[in-house]
Amino acid sequence: MAVNRRKKYMKRTIIIFGILTLYIVLCQCCMKFRLSDTKTKKIFAVKKIPVKIFDTVLNGQNLHYVITGLDSLPLLVFIHGSPGSWSTYKDFMLNEAIAQKFRCMAIDRPGFGYSNFGTPMHLEEQSELFLRIVAAHQNGKPIYLAGHSIGGPVVAQMAALSPGSFKKIVIMSGSISPYQEKKEKWRYIFNNTVMKSFLPGAFAPSNTEILWFKKDLYQLETQMSNIDAEVIFLHGDKDKWVPIENVAYGLKTMTNATSKVSDTIHGAGHMIQFTNKDRIVKVLTTLY
Repeated sequence: MAVNRRKKYMKRTIIIFGILTLYIVLCQCCMKFRLSDTKTKKIFAVKKIPVKIFDTVLNGQNLHYVITGLDSLPLLVFIHGSPGSWSTYKDFMLNEAIAQKFRCMAIDRPGFGYSNFGTPMHLEEQSELFLRIVAAHQNGKPIYLAGHSIGGPVVAQMAALSPGSFKKIVIMSGSISPYQEKKEKWRYIFNNTVMKSFLPGAFAPSNTEILWFKKDLYQLETQMSNIDAEVIFLHGDKDKWVPIENVAYGLKTMTNATSKVSDTIHGAGHMIQFTNKDRIVKVLTTLY
């Protein structure tokens, strides 16, 4: 009887270990939230919108980004949140009204999409790289920035590091205030222990960068007065992930912005780029 119990115990142990191993392997393969270059070309070809795909290396960092539309148009740069990839903005870049007014750029931020997947970067470091990418594609026309969630502090950081470079910036559900960030001590457990292996796909680098950004936002605060662009805030008043109080913080700290507009979306949560597309398209197509 004892031998049979040991065999059953070993069998259960092997099964459990196998399931955990399979889960960890799948975690590294799934939920990367990215779109292949092949599919990208096909999607934009259907709409007959010109698309160019770039892979470059800056400071040893691989960066992947997409540009659509006519080279003669003003540039609109999209910065995604966490997790995510440039494809978060695919539908906006395919929108005919936007395509008629803008050449659009969307970047896979470090650690996501095809930009060194799994290896994130701090706020100011990645913003400096994005400024170099944008500078390489200037055509003498005004440049506009739009960022959602963590993409919000990124566009704010870009504008703060390069005053005079951007006409307008749109911050959508932006997590720009360090004082509105939740403590979330559980994130440290998943970042600094073996538990990190249990976070699927893009959620592992997302967890790491969120921890970093919570501290990076204090550094950004000292630079907010450098922003001299026109700023538009879009935020849902039912956002449970990034409190709408972030807007009041931005209005207060961006003391030298040319203008500041707060557009509250009543009844909306955090993912307004999916739930309120028409509202966002209207804002973007009236930037000029």
